[in-house]
Amino acid sequence: MSREIYASKYDLILNVIVTLIVIIILSSSVIMNPQKSIIFISTLIALLLIIIDIFVYLSYKGKIYLYRTKDK
Repeated sequence: MSREIYASKYDLILNVIVTLIVIIILSSSVIMNPQKSIIFISTLIALLLIIIDIFVYLSYKGKIYLYRTKDK
């Protein structure tokens, strides 16, 4: 038997806060050192974090499960 675990409100809020902090750090590093490779990597990291936020939000709403556990 397996159970599906969904995200809680705490998980959602924590994930959004971490994403905002990382995006602020990335944007400040791009402003200080505007190289093409840093801009590309920063954009990829920001997009990845936003995609993770979308999945956590969908899990919070009950559309998809965050992970599955097996009962023994």
